[in-house]
Amino acid sequence: MILNKNDYEALYEELKLVNEENYQGNFYVTRFEDLEEQAMQFLINENYIDDENEDNDQNVSLNISWKGEGLYCFCGLGFINKYSLNHIVDLFEAETEVSHKIYLGDHNEIEKAKNNFTNVHVVWNIDVFTKTYSLEEIIESEKPTNTSVILSELSKRKGNRQWGNHEVEIIKDMNNETFYEFLKQYNKLLLMS
Repeated sequence: MILNKNDYEALYEELKLVNEENYQGNFYVTRFEDLEEQAMQFLINENYIDDENEDNDQNVSLNISWKGEGLYCFCGLGFINKYSLNHIVDLFEAETEVSHKIYLGDHNEIEKAKNNFTNVHVVWNIDVFTKTYSLEEIIESEKPTNTSVILSELSKRKGNRQWGNHEVEIIKDMNNETFYEFLKQYNKLLLMS
């Protein structure tokens, strides 16, 4: 999948939504030298380095993970002492644990990933105030099951908990945006367990 400038911008915007404080600046470049120049100018403009010092190029070491043409941004600026620039695809996949191709809607990549979750139902907890979904349960079932049956079973298993703000969705029927959100939350749960 060849990315265009809009694809890179979409990845950057999502990355900022996931962890805004960790990523600063964005530089779409075709040459390494352009990245160095734009990054140094950003550091000066944002007062990370002193523009009065003529030796900036010698004193400031940029840690650049060059992957060729694309969008780069600083990672950890202000949290760590070095100036690290990484390609947006690498940062996106490390932060979300989801392939950038899935986020950008690559049909083949989505279908391949969905095949890892055959007969899997997801129970979402819906926050009606923020209109956000959080992954509550993952249920595998060989036979078709409707929402009321799944929620009834969960109620028996987990006590008489209220399941009114919950929705059940089978993975194979999810749209791309919902599937991406599922993968992001699922991978975070795996990391925490």
